[in-house]
Amino acid sequence: MASYTVRTSEWNKVIKYYETIEDSLDELQTFVAFDKRNEHVFSAAINDLLQKACSELETVLKHLCLASQPGDRVEKWSFPELFYHLSSTGLLNANVVLVFDKRWPIVPFNRAVFEPRPSRPTCCRYTNPRKPVVWWSAHNKTKHKRFDLFSSDLNCEFKKANFINTINAIGALYIAEMKLAEVLGRTSSLNSRYFDFGGPQA
Repeated sequence: MASYTVRTSEWNKVIKYYETIEDSLDELQTFVAFDKRNEHVFSAAINDLLQKACSELETVLKHLCLASQPGDRVEKWSFPELFYHLSSTGLLNANVVLVFDKRWPIVPFNRAVFEPRPSRPTCCRYTNPRKPVVWWSAHNKTKHKRFDLFSSDLNCEFKKANFINTINAIGALYIAEMKLAEVLGRTSSLNSRYFDFGGPQA
């Protein structure tokens, strides 16, 4: 792992981008109370935050894979491939709780099940289609079906851009960035206002 490094300037950009995502959460509280009763509230603003968090998460997971398996063509890997590799190393075996309500565990990685494809050892697929990463699936569906965003049909994909999926995505990003700091031997300057480690293990 020690052979892979991230320049301080690049690391500072990673931290700064995460901070802008939490700033957006601050703004969201103006319109949506952080309460379990609002888990399924959805909006264009929430969708924007979901997209930002998942896009950054994919970048951070690639850094984690490069640090733990240098030399592989990680930049070509999809989220399931990244997830499968990191799960096999134990790097994603962590969960978080919301700082302001520790009774509300955020367990972003515990429902996914992947296995390698025999024909492509570095690729993977769901072993059980009923167990995807729900919030990542929501990200994909709202990203690729933008024409549904303002549909009057309440069954459209847009409703998956909801509060709980977005909170899980940002919680996953927090876990990934803290793990990346650990792998790189850095003292993380990431001080989240929303998340702390805790809750049931995946």
